[in-house]
Amino acid sequence: REYQIAAAEFYAGQFGKAEADFDRIAADTSSPWHDISAYIAARACIRQGTLGKNEAKLREADSRLRAIANDPARGNLRASAQDLLNFVRARTDPDQRLTELATDIMQPKLGDRLSDDLAEYTDVWYHMEPGHLPAAGKSEVTDWILAIQAGGENARKWPAKPTLPWLLAALMWTKSDDLIDAARAVKADSPG
Repeated sequence: REYQIAAAEFYAGQFGKAEADFDRIAADTSSPWHDISAYIAARACIRQGTLGKNEAKLREADSRLRAIANDPARGNLRASAQDLLNFVRARTDPDQRLTELATDIMQPKLGDRLSDDLAEYTDVWYHMEPGHLPAAGKSEVTDWILAIQAGGENARKWPAKPTLPWLLAALMWTKSDDLIDAARAVKADSPG
């Protein structure tokens, strides 16, 4: 019954009450709802943080979710907590989250995870504060996107960075004999 009341409060948008009630249930180790209640209390913090633009609640959610994600006894809740933690971190420290995702994106053989990482990277980028660009110099992926967006000489890092992505960036904005020669040397079966 206590869990049903807390859930009703949560879905009614009474997130402070729901958080407190889920915390009480989470503290009761004899409750069958003990583990999930700690997770839902963290979700209540996220809702207060996002809807109420309350940075402190997002940071509290971060702390709660880290505890769950790092606790081997939490079993299958750990992965869900990590996913929510990534969501929170994208709002509290988007530059750092972009850097982590960019690092992941550059790893070989990611399989399905590549699609997820690219989707999250794009989502984080587009939800940054208006006028705020990601920090340059933290990842090659972010630097390349910033250079493409800025255009001109910003994209002309090739041949200082003689890689296919930088060659393509330079070709988008400038044409020169050295670029044309380098482009001709790219194999026909290359993605570039």
